[in-house]
Amino acid sequence: MKNIIILFLSLMTINSYAQEETDTKTIKYFEACIINESYPDDCVDHKYETDYRVIVWNDALIKSYKYSDEEFDKLGYDFVKSNPGDRNQSSKIYRNCSKGIIIEVTKWYNLKYSISIQWYAQSVRRQIGYLMFCE
Repeated sequence: MKNIIILFLSLMTINSYAQEETDTKTIKYFEACIINESYPDDCVDHKYETDYRVIVWNDALIKSYKYSDEEFDKLGYDFVKSNPGDRNQSSKIYRNCSKGIIIEVTKWYNLKYSISIQWYAQSVRRQIGYLMFCE
């Protein structure tokens, strides 16, 4: 019985690593795209301007581990605010002052996550509410 449990846990670990490697819908991937002004794949919406860039994508609710407070903390983001929303959705906002990035994660209950990553040029960061008081 003990060997079966160990085998099961090992297979789950291998499976989770395989999913992470093939999943391009990650904060790190889109963060690199937006900072380097490279265009993400066609499954997302994006708009790039001189001093502002935004990428918006959707993800399955089963991927909630990617959008936890702990995961954002590991990536260097600070929790800013929670918007309770209504009975259909709620959202959380995170920021990374050094990169000039704001991320809003909206959970549409029983449907999906919608994620918006916004990058601002150094010249306009002091004009953006969530980045205004960054040190």
